[in-house]
Amino acid sequence: MRTLLRMGIVWFGCAWTVLAQTATDATSVLTQMREASGGDSWRGAAEILEHGSMRENGFSGQYSLGEDLKTGGYAFTAVFPAANAKIGQGVHGDETWSLNQQGDLAVHPGAGKDVGAITDSYLYRRAYWKPGFDGAAVAMDSLATEDGVAFERLRITPPHGESVVLWINAATHLLDREERGGGAFRYGDYREVNGLKLPFSIRHVTNGHEDYAVDLESIEAKKKLDDVDVAIAFYRDFEMPTAGIETVPTEHGLVFDARINSKRPIKMLFDTGSINIIGASAAKGLGIVPEGDAKKLQASNGGSVDVRATTVKTLQIGDVKLHDQPFVVMDLPADPGGPVAVVGYEFLQRLVVKIDYEQNRMTMYDPARFVYSGTGIAVPVLVQSRGLFVKASIDGFKGRFALDTGNEVALGLEPGFVRINDLVGWTHAKFHGYAGRGYAGPLPDSYYARIQKLTIGDAEVDDIAANLSQGEVHDGEPDGNLGRSVLDQFNCTFDVSRGKLYLEKNANWGPVPFNRAGIVVDPQDEGTKVMTVLAAGVGEAAGLQVGDVITKIDGKKLEDTQDESAFARAPGTVLHLTIKRGENIKEIAVTLKDVL
Repeated sequence: MRTLLRMGIVWFGCAWTVLAQTATDATSVLTQMREASGGDSWRGAAEILEHGSMRENGFSGQYSLGEDLKTGGYAFTAVFPAANAKIGQGVHGDETWSLNQQGDLAVHPGAGKDVGAITDSYLYRRAYWKPGFDGAAVAMDSLATEDGVAFERLRITPPHGESVVLWINAATHLLDREERGGGAFRYGDYREVNGLKLPFSIRHVTNGHEDYAVDLESIEAKKKLDDVDVAIAFYRDFEMPTAGIETVPTEHGLVFDARINSKRPIKMLFDTGSINIIGASAAKGLGIVPEGDAKKLQASNGGSVDVRATTVKTLQIGDVKLHDQPFVVMDLPADPGGPVAVVGYEFLQRLVVKIDYEQNRMTMYDPARFVYSGTGIAVPVLVQSRGLFVKASIDGFKGRFALDTGNEVALGLEPGFVRINDLVGWTHAKFHGYAGRGYAGPLPDSYYARIQKLTIGDAEVDDIAANLSQGEVHDGEPDGNLGRSVLDQFNCTFDVSRGKLYLEKNANWGPVPFNRAGIVVDPQDEGTKVMTVLAAGVGEAAGLQVGDVITKIDGKKLEDTQDESAFARAPGTVLHLTIKRGENIKEIAVTLKDVL
């Protein structure tokens, strides 16, 4: 027993000696590195701000990086004008963020659980110089020689982070590279900046190939952190009230007055299924001249439309003023009294937007200061090809659905989804006809059906009418389109940069009636045109025909969607319709009845 105990003591003592020697070596190497790169000058530094040029994939751009030396937060951006691209990433508080090549921002919570973000923050605050390496596991790797230069190598693994190997020049004690995840950042051209010795050359190398190169033109070592330098790269091309919030009245929750280039007010639509658009005739009236040649824009029905780009100098909505906004100019479908311009994806990239369908108002928030405080259900939003999508299920059939406030249909289901799940048979759909129109013309005809349950995340809509499209299947199309009659059952807050939609039930929540006159209509210049008459319905019985144009309801002229609400009145209500059939004017009375 004594022998075993003595062996245990000797073995433990040897292990402690080895560990202590390793830690001492690592501490010594890192201490020499700190002294060589500035020593106690680091104590007075709170931030490092870098500006320079960057080369990647044959393109040249402008690079900037702000590093918070206390928290490890950072903000990197690079702009490549010739490629019309902007990229970036960073860590700010508990959020990570990134910019894709179009400059679109995505912000994610949980930086403390992101292995890459944890490691980035550890390196940016030089935590390996702190006592105990700030909790990281540190081990000495073997010495290495390359091109006659000797390097001391340390493997550092931050708590919950990933391993990084530091190559430190054994002669200068300066950091030569950081190896991590199959690639390496290589540093050179060290110069003195306010007592610190910092690299002005950065190269990223993977498998011996240089991915990109940065040559810095200036580095500032600031004694006080400037929050702007390390902030999330939200768009800042707008002005709004100091409170960071502005509310404007709307029609039907979505149509509002706006001014373009300080001209007369126009009606504008908020459409989550669109990009920014100005109707061609409205653009001409506002003196807007499109730029360049026309290009083809893919439309939702598989067709395409000709568009030309333009930049709006100012767009004002209430007390929010946006500058130099991208729009396209195109012919918009006729909609008498309706909007002549649309804001969509680009608008949502800049602002958090809440649509209050109940009170008919739209509220815009500064995303940098926005924190949701309502009682709604948070639904994850996926951004793809400038479209917004959510996961949802239709009577248990799961799919990916576009969010489209500009779609007046309750729920549109695409051909592939309809066929795979045999939704025509499932719903016992028997009525068939017109399904509406998009920018490129009429949509394919659809069956009309009633869905018992639509589930969006943890939110639910019951007993709702749907269009089951019978058109061609297109690659990459979503499974369906959640239109206005779905979304207006909730007050909806779109926080697109953070990938969130908040749904709060409102007074509109409940079954949505199908047109109780047994017809499908479409607004036209002269009135509302009858596009489909359901067989054996009350409209057919009253004598309505496809092609009739309804000019008045109960003696009142129609304005935009007033006709829709009239056809949703209670069963048994008698509507007196004035219609134009060819050159003839007729009066027809229809007694409303549930038909679907």
